[in-house]
Amino acid sequence: MFLGLAGCATVAQSPVQSHQASFDGNQQNSGILEANMDGFKVTSKFRDRYNSLVAIYGDARLADNSPIFTPALSKDSGITSNNDGTYEITKEAMAHMVEMSAMQKRGFKP
Repeated sequence: MFLGLAGCATVAQSPVQSHQASFDGNQQNSGILEANMDGFKVTSKFRDRYNSLVAIYGDARLADNSPIFTPALSKDSGITSNNDGTYEITKEAMAHMVEMSAMQKRGFKP
């Protein structure tokens, strides 16, 4: 009986490790076109990903009921249109994007 249980172990899921930029269309740039003094120029697909994460995490709270983001994030928080199909995202909004992406990769559910 003991030998049958010797191979049993708890398997913990390891965090997802990104080793390269994702594709946005045919470009492997994760939708980030350039960095500038005020932030980043990004594609419409990047903006869509950002807003989908904002919908999940923008006003989420931790287990102790404290907000993750203060103030809460809303659609297009920190994003403005360049009126040419691209967008500018502030450094702060990009930091929020990185944090929300990490929460999603870890499987955090608010």
